Amino acid sequence: MVVNAEYCTEVAKSCQDIYNKKYRRYHREERCTMIKIFGMEQCPHCRRCKGEFDARGIAYEFIDISRLENLKQFVKLRDTQPTFEGIRGTEQVGIPALVFDDGSVRRDWQAYLSEVFGDVSLPDEAEGAACSLDGSGC
Repeated sequence: MVVNAEYCTEVAKSCQDIYNKKYRRYHREERCTMIKIFGMEQCPHCRRCKGEFDARGIAYEFIDISRLENLKQFVKLRDTQPTFEGIRGTEQVGIPALVFDDGSVRRDWQAYLSEVFGDVSLPDEAEGAACSLDGSGC
């Protein structure tokens, strides 16, 4: 079978369009931003964060730190990023944590949504400190 370059380009564009629609990628300033959310399925703040991102059609990759390989990746991030300086030694885990394509890290997902979508009012249950090792804040 002979395939020409024009056909391949068209197929690739079609696949990208399907991918963008399927995963409802969020486009801002003419670029796609993929966000990694480090968290745990058991954490109510993480579930709420995922739900709010889903409701707004923001694409993200959820990285569950209850899996050892993901936990190692998160601990490295937590130990090296200035975003976590205020919680080191406090028994707070620091999830959910957002990591952007450019390498920047944020812990305050509500503030991020407010910046992107304007005034975002969330129920009180979603507010508060991130989960702690002892289960408080969850």
